[in-house]
Amino acid sequence: MLRAAPPSLRLYWGPGTCSFVAHFALERLRRELGVAYDDTRIVLAQREHFAPEFLAVNPRHQVPTLMIGTTPLTQLAAILHYLDHTFPEAQLFPPPGPMRWQALSTFLWLNTTVHPSHTRLFRPERFGGEAGAASVAEIARTTFAAALGEIETLCAGAPHFLHGDRPDAVDAYVFVILHWAGLRGFDLQQFPATVALVERFRATEAGGAIVEKEGLALS
Repeated sequence: MLRAAPPSLRLYWGPGTCSFVAHFALERLRRELGVAYDDTRIVLAQREHFAPEFLAVNPRHQVPTLMIGTTPLTQLAAILHYLDHTFPEAQLFPPPGPMRWQALSTFLWLNTTVHPSHTRLFRPERFGGEAGAASVAEIARTTFAAALGEIETLCAGAPHFLHGDRPDAVDAYVFVILHWAGLRGFDLQQFPATVALVERFRATEAGGAIVEKEGLALS
């Protein structure tokens, strides 16, 4: 049975944000399956996510946002679930089985625990006001550092990538987390296995293309 042609896809992404993971996934789909997509760059530092044009797409003013035809889909986990379900042959997560469930567990931990700890470190005033910002940042740095240690352990046990011989959505998220760690002043030499995995990720066609397109570096 022939599969119906997918609707048009457009990703709204911000350089260096978690939208990198969706950006990588779509680039993998384009290169490996010929799935076309368009993209729009939204620079948060210039407050482009508050522009009327983008608010008409996503009133929550967040990236990533994926337009599926004329329907917006928000939240990274939902976008990856849609792409993985629609194009299972791309294996954006491992195929059904124990490794898949573990990969999903790790992905959601990165998304719901590690990512928010970085947000509190990056923008502590949003959570503690001016008076409590320093305390929020101190706690967030400790939490984020502990998560980096856990990621290092995961990467040290990986033969190549976290779930096989080619990167998936979890590896892409690890790239983003390590990029953030460098921006926040962490010594990346403390995490040699993570750095090695990320360098292998960057050496792949899709991974390297999106790293270059977004202008990212490990600091």
